[in-house]
Amino acid sequence: MEGNSDVKRWNYGPYNELKLVHPVLGHLGDGIPGVGDWINSVVGTYTNIGPVEMSGSSTTVKQTTRRLGPSMRFAADLSNWDQSLMGITVGESGQVGSSHYKDQWESYYSAKGTPFSFEHVQVGSVLRVVKAAQK
Repeated sequence: MEGNSDVKRWNYGPYNELKLVHPVLGHLGDGIPGVGDWINSVVGTYTNIGPVEMSGSSTTVKQTTRRLGPSMRFAADLSNWDQSLMGITVGESGQVGSSHYKDQWESYYSAKGTPFSFEHVQVGSVLRVVKAAQK
């Protein structure tokens, strides 16, 4: 960016690099002399995301800085709620073996979002909580 007055050529990506490390599995090798970094690298292949260059800044719609990034984005369409979009950083599941562990990362990264229905909800996908009978 330095020395370039053409705003269209500015690239914040390298400055806004993001790495998401699994809070437990991403640190398995911490404190193990000699092999700790190797363990974290191997396990991180499956559990971590990045490092990736992120576009955006603290004052844009895709708000991202070196220390800040939303864990969820929600764009509400007030004229048609069923056209609202939602995006979360990685996925619905915190279990590494699940197909839903990192399944939403690409839409989050590209700031596309996933349709978030309000009126047309499939009945089979609704969680129902039932009070247990008292004994």
